[in-house]
Amino acid sequence: MSPDKSPRHLPEQHPGQKINLPLPPLESFNEFNSYIGQMGPDLNLRTANESFIRELSQIPPLNPEQPLHLSNFIPQENLDKFRQVLNTLTPQKSETSFDMQLGDTFLGWRVNAIFDPDNKINHYTFIGREITEKIREQQKLEQNALIDPLTGLYNRRYLYEQLDNFGNSGEIKGVTIVMFDADNFKNINDSLGHDKGDEILCQVANILKKNTHSTDIIGRWGGDEFLGIFPNLTDPDDVQKLLFHLNNSLLENNLHVSFGFSIANRNGSINPLDLKLNVALADKSLYEIKPNKNLLK
Repeated sequence: MSPDKSPRHLPEQHPGQKINLPLPPLESFNEFNSYIGQMGPDLNLRTANESFIRELSQIPPLNPEQPLHLSNFIPQENLDKFRQVLNTLTPQKSETSFDMQLGDTFLGWRVNAIFDPDNKINHYTFIGREITEKIREQQKLEQNALIDPLTGLYNRRYLYEQLDNFGNSGEIKGVTIVMFDADNFKNINDSLGHDKGDEILCQVANILKKNTHSTDIIGRWGGDEFLGIFPNLTDPDDVQKLLFHLNNSLLENNLHVSFGFSIANRNGSINPLDLKLNVALADKSLYEIKPNKNLLK
């Protein structure tokens, strides 16, 4: 429906006075597209359009003796964020915009601080809009940009981001990098067709994902290569156990994959250059092993 943007004047609230109204069901947010209003430095509403009052509070007509505070509409954790943002406003930077999530709903806010001649805040003006669909589309695009469309695993871009993240993390004592490569993949594509090759890549991806922990990161590096990032896996014996387990799981499905790995900085701090270097070392290890069609077998 089209929101009513006519202002509704609310009486000033006495210091400390506040009424407690039940937070409305979030479904009501979908019935409007904007809130417009004005509030004092204490976040008491002075004016608001009908959509703000009706859709957010769903209360009977206002009682003049009971003015409204912003906390009547916004849960405490969101109100704290609202306050933090407002505290950043100055006469030199008096406008800001930010997004806020309420349950499954997203609201976009634009707030202006109006200062008096003594540079004290007289009041705030605000516009809030329901932007859930826009945020969901952005999240979808961002997610798709990090996912390999064929296998559903993370793509190379995401893997590089995680190498940097782990490299900058002081909580990670070490990382094992594993490079996986499907054996005879070119022959499979040439003899059985690319559809069969795609099917095999998806099978390999599913088995690698199923047989690793949620804290491990498995992605498609490119072509018939996959990369595994295993944080805090630094013992060579544990690495061998993991690779034997993965190899056996693949062989049970008649999938032949070669492995190469490198353990990064077991006893020192990690930085992005170290981890990217270890990717190259894992790749080198893979191609030293590959002529023997995986020495783990």
